[in-house]
Amino acid sequence: MFSDNEDVALAGANASAEAEDEGGSSESKERKLDLVHNFGLQELDFMDKAGFKEYVMLGIPKWTGYQKQLLQDANSFLTKDKKLSEEDIAEEIKKWKKGLNEFIKYVIKQWKNSNHLLGQML
Repeated sequence: MFSDNEDVALAGANASAEAEDEGGSSESKERKLDLVHNFGLQELDFMDKAGFKEYVMLGIPKWTGYQKQLLQDANSFLTKDKKLSEEDIAEEIKKWKKGLNEFIKYVIKQWKNSNHLLGQML
């Protein structure tokens, strides 16, 4: 990372060929990460680790239903010889839930070392 007022030089950049900033002094510039700024993400100040766990526990049944519906919808586009049986769909859901649980454990383990952002609501 860099400080707010640090000049960042990219490899191969030619300072003399670059246009001078028209916005005043570099002291008044506000630096933002492109992804955070461009997608209008806001930091989640209100959610702590316990709140995240509760959100996830309430969300898993709904998300599992969405995943199952996605698999069933995708199944309707497959040819007869490639269609998934109900057992295959159940197995895929089981694998998906295992991956989701691994991700949730990772996020909880890394909670203090990460920022938590939420996109703008449409």
